[in-house]
Amino acid sequence: RSRRHGEAMSKLEVESSDVNEKKLAENQKWVFASTFLNYAYAHWTRKCYTNVKVQLMDAGVSPLTLTAMDSGFMFTYAGGSFVTGMLGDRFSPVGVVGLGLLGSTFCLGMIVFGASSSIVSNIAISSSYFLTVQLIHGAFQATGGPVNTAIMGNWFPAKGRGLVFGLWTCHQYVGDIVAALASAMILSSGIDWRYC
Repeated sequence: RSRRHGEAMSKLEVESSDVNEKKLAENQKWVFASTFLNYAYAHWTRKCYTNVKVQLMDAGVSPLTLTAMDSGFMFTYAGGSFVTGMLGDRFSPVGVVGLGLLGSTFCLGMIVFGASSSIVSNIAISSSYFLTVQLIHGAFQATGGPVNTAIMGNWFPAKGRGLVFGLWTCHQYVGDIVAALASAMILSSGIDWRYC
């Protein structure tokens, strides 16, 4: 009787293991797709801004301000990567990434608002406004790299992770390509550049 009981338990354990592996594989696909898409979206929003620099200059933003915006963005993006990595360890990584995407969207809206208002006509205010917005934008964008990487690392074993991460890092190129195509379509069709 105990032998039959042991065989039944072994069969249940095998079935349970198969179910768990199938569920893990499904969850891994979802994690891969969702982190890929949200990080591609972050790159898309970053690239769209760079695709309309001529239009920003036409609106009145000086080339010096645009240069300062790029430098400021990279400064806070680099520094923010250390901070957001720690935040992703201490708080919900999904919440940190979500906050980063929402904050990034807000900052892009503030750039469009500044370029569409009287802010752009005052050089002193314009420079400070756009640089400040871009500094904050860099900090929000910094949530993408370390936190999404941590999420991915938690869901995929070390063996075979190189291939998975190799495919996953294409998110940058996908986001940049989609941004370039979308911006080109918007700008060439006569639609207002702010939709970029």
